[in-house]
Amino acid sequence: MSIPQLIAHPGFEIKLVLTIEDEYRKHDPSRAWRRRGWVVMERRLVEIEGTVTIADVAALSTFLPDELPEPFTTSDLASAVDRPIRLAQQMAYCLRHCAAIEPIGKRGNAVEYHRIPTLLA
Repeated sequence: MSIPQLIAHPGFEIKLVLTIEDEYRKHDPSRAWRRRGWVVMERRLVEIEGTVTIADVAALSTFLPDELPEPFTTSDLASAVDRPIRLAQQMAYCLRHCAAIEPIGKRGNAVEYHRIPTLLA
């Protein structure tokens, strides 16, 4: 989770390669107890779909979908990106520490966030 500090450094850039791959698994109950015995045996690259370059906080904040309500919670974020809430919480952590979003209150036990206006396109 060091990416929030790295993004702030001038000259730092990360290029993500978006791939499609086949993953072959084998069930071995004596291994991988967290995955209930399923072990990845091999991965094969099928296709490279493209690349995404992240050079600053503004580029990182483009991962927030446009249809996200204002303010939003990590539950709203998970629904908007169609991913598990755990991933949305990790996204919120990184975006918060990069100063792309900030907490503004609570809705029940959930923290509400909003985008920092200087980063909006």
